[in-house]
Amino acid sequence: MCKPLFIYTLTATPPGGTPNCHLSIPQKQVTLVRTQGVAIIYRKISCHSRFIPIFAFSFTHTLAFMKAALFLFLLSLCLGCTNRHGNAVGIIGGADGPTNIYVSNDSTTLEAYGLQLTQQMRQLAHDSCYIAYAVHAEKIKSLVEAIGRQAYDKPRKVFRLSHLHTKKTDELLSQSSATKPILIDRLLRSIPAQLNAQGGADLLAATSLLIAEDAFLYAGLKEYTFYLYLYEGRYQSLVLYRPGKSHIALAHASFIAHQRLEEAETAEDVKRFFSEMLEMPEVEVEELAVVS
Repeated sequence: MCKPLFIYTLTATPPGGTPNCHLSIPQKQVTLVRTQGVAIIYRKISCHSRFIPIFAFSFTHTLAFMKAALFLFLLSLCLGCTNRHGNAVGIIGGADGPTNIYVSNDSTTLEAYGLQLTQQMRQLAHDSCYIAYAVHAEKIKSLVEAIGRQAYDKPRKVFRLSHLHTKKTDELLSQSSATKPILIDRLLRSIPAQLNAQGGADLLAATSLLIAEDAFLYAGLKEYTFYLYLYEGRYQSLVLYRPGKSHIALAHASFIAHQRLEEAETAEDVKRFFSEMLEMPEVEVEELAVVS
């Protein structure tokens, strides 16, 4: 498709609705993109609570939305689109939900975002419906409940780990293979599972159920980086940030449990742990100030 020549965005917010906040009535947004010979009407209903069908509104609100849609449809025909084009593209994005994109170069963003992912994992551990659906073994269920009971409001220590080269990744880097980047990516993502597997299959299964992942814009991430959050208790949080295309950072968070991490106090303790347990002799560890 050709690049847009111009873009119009029309937003109609019903009375009582305020953009970018919790709404009782969704916001109606219509975007018209005019290209060479093709016009796209993009309709988006977004709400930070949950989707409410348009026809749940009062007749006045519904009529206003219908008038806006009809106006854009007729405008697209005037701009050179056929009836078939207008009907075909009119439903694009019709059922979209809210989309949040975070943009920052601040290094503290990664630390704070890791704390949010840790809270997401804790919420999963507290979700009785999810646990009842996903867990059938009582021992695994009790481990998940134990993870959820621990406090994660504020870590006692936070460390950033970079230069995550292991013996296996160095072997892969020395080979010329089309799948080498994929293998290295999967190897580094498997590190939390490798640590939890040392505690047994039940611990591995319990922590795997609570993994949290996300993606956001962050231009400052240049290499694979771990953020390790140490808490008072058995369970710690380990978040892997991976640089993607177009300045996208990919986050992969998991709970981990190991006695040596419960006792770790300094960056040297953490460096020794990863060097010995995962064969990472070149790993660099930096202790960070805890974000309040």
